[in-house]
Amino acid sequence: MSTTGSSPPFRFKSLSDTVAELEEETSGEIAKLLKSNSDGITNFIFCDKAEHLPAVIVGLKGSPTLFLDCEGSRLGIKTRRLSLISLGIPAPTPQKQCVYLIDTLALGTPELRPIFDLLESSDIQKVVFDGQMDQSALFHEHNVTIQSVVDLQLADIKSRRLRGEREGSPEQIGRLWPYLPRNKVASKASLYEKVHKLAGLGQALEEHEVELNEQQMERKSLFSDQQRWIEHPLSRLHLQYAANDINLISRLWGHFVDAGYIDGQLPEQSLRYIRMWNNAQPDDDDVYKRHALLPLAILDAVTSRTKECTVCQRLLPESSFSKTAWDKPKDRKCLVCRAIVIRVQRENQIQDAIEREGDYYDSDGSGF
Repeated sequence: MSTTGSSPPFRFKSLSDTVAELEEETSGEIAKLLKSNSDGITNFIFCDKAEHLPAVIVGLKGSPTLFLDCEGSRLGIKTRRLSLISLGIPAPTPQKQCVYLIDTLALGTPELRPIFDLLESSDIQKVVFDGQMDQSALFHEHNVTIQSVVDLQLADIKSRRLRGEREGSPEQIGRLWPYLPRNKVASKASLYEKVHKLAGLGQALEEHEVELNEQQMERKSLFSDQQRWIEHPLSRLHLQYAANDINLISRLWGHFVDAGYIDGQLPEQSLRYIRMWNNAQPDDDDVYKRHALLPLAILDAVTSRTKECTVCQRLLPESSFSKTAWDKPKDRKCLVCRAIVIRVQRENQIQDAIEREGDYYDSDGSGF
């Protein structure tokens, strides 16, 4: 994968460099916005006007690497909306990083084309964390396919082996609890050796001991209600949250690069991962597409004969099924879909128990 071509070596842009560029090329208007949005934790430019987009391109130009994150209401889900594209470039320190926040609801697809060209460029590496739903939203809403991508969520999974965690080890199996019922996993542990629990961004930062300040972690926990990303105008807190996510992704990327976790196979694996839902966008209630387990045959290319999992409808090799499931002519579940079935069964049992308890509690209408 080429990231620099014949261009000169990339030099980090300091915040003062960025301000100087923007003042020179945009008559100072956007540079003033950047200065007003610098609070010691994040520095960002919010772009909701077409005339500001050239300044964004100025700020991003020349970098072989872009950090990318998207925000929206139930991002990537059918009938939902992409609200914000966040982009940043490597900086010498987090305090000197500038983040560009592009309001996709205020700008149309034609106006956003220069940004999409960056995302579709094979010469610019995009670094994401859990990019599946970002790609789903970009593709199904704007017909954009991200090229040349590294997904740090996959790098985290791969790093576990480098840190001594083997498939089938107590550490790998233990990660599945409490997401999956402990008794079910423990009784048939061999069926879960290839089932990996995905980590969220905050969890990955904590596990890899990436040093963050308290305010950064507080901002990460601000918005659990994704519907608020559709409400406009976006508040300053929304924008600080989005800029902070880019900062966190860049911190994790720097740590993974230093630790040697970014290998030559990761870009191809990342493309397989983020493009899983290009053919069909997930529904909001599709538990077999929207879960916290790594889909099978992402880290390993499929080279042997395959059969279709009748649940997720993916063509998978024999290693992705139990022996019994592989031999079935129908109702053939891969190991991940089998695990999700068990999770759903447990949740249904819990819900039934809660409803029965409620019926008993209110059986005479008095609440006692």
